Amino acid sequence: MARSAYGLDTGPDTNWRINAACGPDTAELFFVTGHVGRSGMSKDNKAALALCDACPVKSACYLDARDHPAEGWRIAGGQVWRPATRADVRDGAVSRRLAELSEGRSG
Repeated sequence: MARSAYGLDTGPDTNWRINAACGPDTAELFFVTGHVGRSGMSKDNKAALALCDACPVKSACYLDARDHPAEGWRIAGGQVWRPATRADVRDGAVSRRLAELSEGRSG
């Protein structure tokens, strides 16, 4: 399967990306380069979050990011995502977080 500029699959189930506010020309904005958290991120990362906030497919992007962990810190679906670690998988943190999201808890 092909990969987008963000390292994500670009198969037939990812057509929502056509309507995304971001694109290949903004890809570098979506990799977290500063401290994690809105106050410590670079101007580029804050610009990426601003694009996400206005994006018509933000929800689809969020779900895609949730279902496809990346190797590095990134911004997708209006959130800052950290890579899943072996410890997260081992202690069930990933499973618990997915259960929280499916129940509608964002905390």
